[in-house]
Amino acid sequence: MGSGPPVYCLLPATYYPLCEMSITRELRNILGDSKVKDDPGTITAYSTDASIYKLIPRAVSFIEEEEDVPKLLDFAHRRNIPLTIRGGGTGLAGGAVGSGIVADFSKYNQILEVNPQKKWVKVQVGHIYEELNIHLKRHKLMFAPDPASGDACQIGGMLANNSSGPRTLRYGTTKDHVLEIEAYLASGQKILIKKYKLGEPETDKFFYNHPEFKKIVQLVEEKREEILRREVKVKKNSSGYDLPALAHGLDGGYLDLPRFFVGSEGTLAVFTSATLNLVEVPGEKVTLLVFFEDMGEIAHAVGELLPIELTSIEIVDSSSMDLIGRESYDLPPSSEAMLLIDLDYGDQREKVERIKEVLAKYRLSVPLVEESEVSKQEALWRARKAILPTLYRYDPLKKPLCFIEDAALPSEKLPEMLLFLKELMRDYDFKFGAFGHIGDGNLHVHALVNGNDPAQFSKIEPLTAAGYSKVIELGGTIAGEHGDGRTRAPFVERQFGPEVYKLFWEIKNLLDPEHILNPDVKLSNKKALVNLDYEKLNWDCSSCGKCNSYCPSYEAHREDSFGSRGRFRVISYSNYDFREARDILDDCLNCKSCRVICPAGCDPAEETIKRWAEHPPRILAPWLGAMKRPELLERIFSLQGRSQKLWDNNFFRPLVELLSPTSFRLRSEVKLPRLARVSIRNRHPELVERPETELAYFYGCADGSFDNNTGEAIITTLDKLGFNVTLPKQSCCGLPMETYGFMEMKTEVARFNIDSLLRFEHVVTGCGSCLLALKEYDKLFEEEDPYHQKAIELAGRCYDFSEFIIKKTKLSSLSSISNGKRVTYHDPCHLRAAEITEEPRQLLKAMLADRFVEMDYADRCCGFAGTYYFFHPEQSEKIFERKREALKDSGAEMVVSSCPTCLLQFKNQMGEEIEVRHPAELISEVV
Repeated sequence: MGSGPPVYCLLPATYYPLCEMSITRELRNILGDSKVKDDPGTITAYSTDASIYKLIPRAVSFIEEEEDVPKLLDFAHRRNIPLTIRGGGTGLAGGAVGSGIVADFSKYNQILEVNPQKKWVKVQVGHIYEELNIHLKRHKLMFAPDPASGDACQIGGMLANNSSGPRTLRYGTTKDHVLEIEAYLASGQKILIKKYKLGEPETDKFFYNHPEFKKIVQLVEEKREEILRREVKVKKNSSGYDLPALAHGLDGGYLDLPRFFVGSEGTLAVFTSATLNLVEVPGEKVTLLVFFEDMGEIAHAVGELLPIELTSIEIVDSSSMDLIGRESYDLPPSSEAMLLIDLDYGDQREKVERIKEVLAKYRLSVPLVEESEVSKQEALWRARKAILPTLYRYDPLKKPLCFIEDAALPSEKLPEMLLFLKELMRDYDFKFGAFGHIGDGNLHVHALVNGNDPAQFSKIEPLTAAGYSKVIELGGTIAGEHGDGRTRAPFVERQFGPEVYKLFWEIKNLLDPEHILNPDVKLSNKKALVNLDYEKLNWDCSSCGKCNSYCPSYEAHREDSFGSRGRFRVISYSNYDFREARDILDDCLNCKSCRVICPAGCDPAEETIKRWAEHPPRILAPWLGAMKRPELLERIFSLQGRSQKLWDNNFFRPLVELLSPTSFRLRSEVKLPRLARVSIRNRHPELVERPETELAYFYGCADGSFDNNTGEAIITTLDKLGFNVTLPKQSCCGLPMETYGFMEMKTEVARFNIDSLLRFEHVVTGCGSCLLALKEYDKLFEEEDPYHQKAIELAGRCYDFSEFIIKKTKLSSLSSISNGKRVTYHDPCHLRAAEITEEPRQLLKAMLADRFVEMDYADRCCGFAGTYYFFHPEQSEKIFERKREALKDSGAEMVVSSCPTCLLQFKNQMGEEIEVRHPAELISEVV
């Protein structure tokens, strides 16, 4: 039928370096040097996405402006090199990897226009979904689809896959909200993808300029009966090309191109921007938790619940509840299924009563639970959200593999499918977790597989075939919201039949005759289990990409190789080379955000530190060594503080820059902190090693030596509250040493601090980094080492200042602040990693009431990160830009934070625009 793809002779770059150099050089001449990379770190980072596949690209291009796209398409045609379009790389089906050129749109990410009155937004395709909705929040509007990867996925990827999430019941899928798309065909022609009315001059002109679409219309009209016969009657579908949408549109007198192109996975055109329909942000939400004794009753119950107009219904089956541990999450031992129901519109009270009436007919394991408070709703979701991290930690040799992971069926058929899968997995001896959006029939399945066991791998293909056959038999689709990609491409013909499948290929040939765009995605003659990333199958990292959205280095570069995920890949593959990865390692801020956000419990920052420990920068050893000796460090800082005006000026700073080493150059334009002429210990000799006290103040290097007011405020506040505080012997907490891999040094200071601090009942610090280091000393020692248990004991005695005030005093002792300023709070990364987020806010709310305001991105890194600011000032400023905008949008006149270097960053970057304080400074004024 002339539908097969062309065969490309594509090998990794190392096989023909002269050819690759020529290709890369030519592409750089066309797009610009900074827009094309082929270094080992970049190639490694972009060789895989969130799927199970790995393909080595020949080069990676970064799209920054629209004219890059036709230039790149022209080059790909002339060189006969396939082009893979990539957004956030969060897809699970392998649609963002390829062996030609990978075009990353992450830098093409501007919001072009918002029309709040008509409720639409025009946005470039590299914009992250969650960030778009944060921006739209000021208009009380949102882009409605709700993918689980929303904090990392990009608009272009959502368009490519027809993404959605649990709220499809109310809001539909991506294609239900697309008004127009600007795109380029494989030929390089620009087109406007919109709904064209047949017979209009505009439509006639479109057909004249693009005759291939006239041919597509003829094909659809010829095959209309078969197209509609094979139409999948489910609430969401991202398999195949949406020819039924074209057929239905033609019946109504329209050429509905948005519904046709959305879900085409970059195989028919390259999207550049989209105009999207918006909806109003919903009000308060009610969450219900229901446990069923009999899976067989679920289908009937859901059938009765759907007419109540719910926002979403999630299901978790008994296998998943067993997997995560029923006792750990207080799950009934006899329950066969758990439902989570959300309501966010309409008369919620009436709906809850109707739901109760329906559920009264069925056997529930325990009474229904209803919550309207956000914190309690999050507690109800704990078990559902624990499935994926539990799967990654369940067995050291087996990791979750996605193969039957995105089926969508009629809602009433989902329980039958779950029972079938339970038997199927038992027959093939696989443990698995299954959950889904039963309201729209979408099911996600993750089986545990040993990547090194050929016997297990041999079972996957027949198991997958059996699973998809059952899905189709039950009237479902093999891809509900994740696309076909490489995973399901071999099964598309089975889904739609040979006649419609042939039609897919004919349309592909019309729009992309050279098969340049995303070959082997959606349509392929290859088996699913080729080009697998066997190394990654053994990692704890799921490669989902969530960490990138919180990674400050990714924020500065918008390149996967500099994000947490890409960095983890580069340092984890067997071909890792420190010399090639040095710049990527050096750009990690060790902020721990990746660890905090990771749903699989992975810690990319720790793995980076391990690599640094293999090659610690010896040039820093003398300075870090001095930090082990507190008396010496104190004298150095005091001397620098007394002489700072002499050397920290426009005349001497260029000389300091010239004399500093190249790899750790201290730029002359960098603003240095003001150092105290007298250390805190010398300012308060009466508190040094004070006898018969139970409360120690760990002030750390910064608050001990900087010319700030934090230490004084903490001492004053604790004294006013009746605590006898002492300044004990203490060394640096060790975090700066950890960041650069000097783990022996960190262990040495840990022993010193443990011996000194374990005498006290409580240890308080005003520095989030110090707190985290103190709480995690146990990781430095083997379990049989006595210091391991000592470290655990010390961790239980350490408090952030705000946490201590909340837990050990009465808030009624605080009076309100009467300066009238609006105040916001910035979360220090390490304090958040220490799980302290609410206590500072509780304090501020107690003192400020409604004058406390939250700012967007409060939990994102500000970009200072200890020494990072001094050695990477440009990147640090780029990272801070998001904070600058968030502060302005919040309307706050003061920002508060519990980290001395975060406070420095805000003072340096904002100048006189906003007041910057530590919580202790405010509290000391009102106690």
